[in-house]
Amino acid sequence: MTHSTKQLIAKVAEELFLEKGYLATTLNDIMEATKLSKGAIYHHFSSKKAILDYLIDFKTALLQEKLKNINSNSLMINLNQLFNAFFEYSLQQLSWISKVPDNLLSQINLVKELIIPKLNSILNQAQIKHSLELSETMIYTLINTITTSQKNKLVSNISNKLELFTEVLYNLNQQLLDKQELISLRNKIIKNISINF
Repeated sequence: MTHSTKQLIAKVAEELFLEKGYLATTLNDIMEATKLSKGAIYHHFSSKKAILDYLIDFKTALLQEKLKNINSNSLMINLNQLFNAFFEYSLQQLSWISKVPDNLLSQINLVKELIIPKLNSILNQAQIKHSLELSETMIYTLINTITTSQKNKLVSNISNKLELFTEVLYNLNQQLLDKQELISLRNKIIKNISINF
């Protein structure tokens, strides 16, 4: 058994979770789709939940790598990269939310542990006045928007939330921030979301 076998099991399980739902997918479904024996699957994963945990950990590691690479001297570039990484991850997870109940909780925890501290770090590095509450409120509002919006209204709802966030940041830091740069940043992020959604 190789690492690629583990990847195959995870990939097939993810497809089945999305197609049938996590609860409705059985180990037999995974065995049938992968053409592997129960022993081969158990060699890599102790349970269906272990497969789900592996998938979530894998996706989280990809996001962590992107966040680690956000280190420009430019506030606008850093914010752009942060929000794009956040939205890319969140939009990929959007289809999971209805099919994999555990995923919403893991996404909220991930945001608490990774996104909010990174946003605070970026703002602190640029000596931008803000509060932890502002960062938390902004990110949780965006999560709520992503998880509750109808698909056809998602981009406009996110745009409205980002507009509010950039307006608050500007009003707190008028002498440090250029309003046109913030508007341009917001528009770039929205364009990226529109393309990827």
